[in-house]
Amino acid sequence: MNATHMLRAGIVLILGTMACAQPAFGQQTSIDLQMKCSGKQSNVGELICQIYFLAFTESLLAAQAAQQNGICFPPGASANQARAVGERYMATHPEKLHQYASILILDALTEAFPCVRK
Repeated sequence: MNATHMLRAGIVLILGTMACAQPAFGQQTSIDLQMKCSGKQSNVGELICQIYFLAFTESLLAAQAAQQNGICFPPGASANQARAVGERYMATHPEKLHQYASILILDALTEAFPCVRK
């Protein structure tokens, strides 16, 4: 996967993270993460560790991609709204369904939420 694809993949990860966030879970502490990463808890803990670092890194890359591609979410935009935009775009652009999902979703969000240049 090239750098552009990696940046675009981050958008999907951010949206997934926002959609799956559970306020009752609370914020992950470094001690909690270290325990998961050490493998002392379980294979699930190791998987959580891997996903955490992947999502964190991809989120940083996605923020950069969003800035470069001109995505400007309006105030109050939500993960549910982004999902609706993405689903509509997939339904109306079946010719693009062979692309990486992250690329297609980035295209959908860029079209739906362009930055207005003054």
